[in-house]
Amino acid sequence: MSLGQIQHGELTLLGPSSWIKSRLSPDIMSDNSRFNFLYDDFLHLPSIGNGWVLDENDATADITKDVSTDGGIVNIQVDTTDNIEAWMQFASPLLKASLGRKFIFEMGVSMLLVGNNEGAIVCGLAEMKAADDNVWQADDTAALSDVDFVGYQTLQADGDALNAVQRISGTALATKVSGIHVPVISTVMKLGMYGDGANVTFAIDGVPNATKAAYGSTSFPLDQYLSPVLATKLGSVVTQNVKALYCLCAGDKS
Repeated sequence: MSLGQIQHGELTLLGPSSWIKSRLSPDIMSDNSRFNFLYDDFLHLPSIGNGWVLDENDATADITKDVSTDGGIVNIQVDTTDNIEAWMQFASPLLKASLGRKFIFEMGVSMLLVGNNEGAIVCGLAEMKAADDNVWQADDTAALSDVDFVGYQTLQADGDALNAVQRISGTALATKVSGIHVPVISTVMKLGMYGDGANVTFAIDGVPNATKAAYGSTSFPLDQYLSPVLATKLGSVVTQNVKALYCLCAGDKS
């Protein structure tokens, strides 16, 4: 699918890290014939009207704009009922992680709760899914569902440890970096990835990790159509708020 450039705002200091912006080469920014490009600073609530699929079908799930702060912040809330999930995903595939093809992803995310058995997250690039409950986290452990995915997740039993993971549907989950970051309550994490055509570098707050994921390695979603996603699943009778401040994604068209 050819989307060309989609841009809802400017790349500001409150947005993507300097490290990820430095990988936005002129060809990615200007060559619409080869690259898709998305930057959304969520000045408007995500919806089908501006390109996003939202799932808040569980009775105590809600996705709203955070009106308590300036700028664009999306709030994904799951509340009072164990094991419910809410999520948002860009509604069109933006890239295909194929050998020789580059991609860039970063999303600014914060969590109200980071303790064990509270509310886990999934954030990264994944296959397209229709709105439905329990899509990204399979059960009360918040284990990643059997989907094409590369990015980040927390587990309910270890809520203050963010892992870098990958999976292709039908294979086992591969944890590339266990405990790549320790989330802090209501503190923004810039969750980034850069694929150079051969390897994926994971970067938190613009700091790359030494461990990389090779295109074509076991469980890597090679040659799969992928799109940005952010999901959270409740692990007990609490209220979890997961906020998204921006999403940057660019990649070679298929």
